Amino acid sequence: MSINQRPCKDCLHYDAIVRGDNRPTQRGWCADKSEYPAVEPDGKLFPDGVRRVAPGELARPFIVVGTEVVSHCTAFREKGAPRS
Repeated sequence: MSINQRPCKDCLHYDAIVRGDNRPTQRGWCADKSEYPAVEPDGKLFPDGVRRVAPGELARPFIVVGTEVVSHCTAFREKGAPRS
């Protein structure tokens, strides 16, 4: 039995990686499972509530493919659904 049947791009935690011309790629960070840099780079806003590493440490991204389903994911929250 799978816990999740929806693709990552439909999840509230999906943070798409964008190219230099601001077009999204097919991959993104799972904001729930990643640890973001201590400081946001110029022009980038991180999702609310993300975990950040200490200053000077490297980020720990958890990269997912937007169109793929991670069936064992317990963090999936549908975009637009109320947060619990």
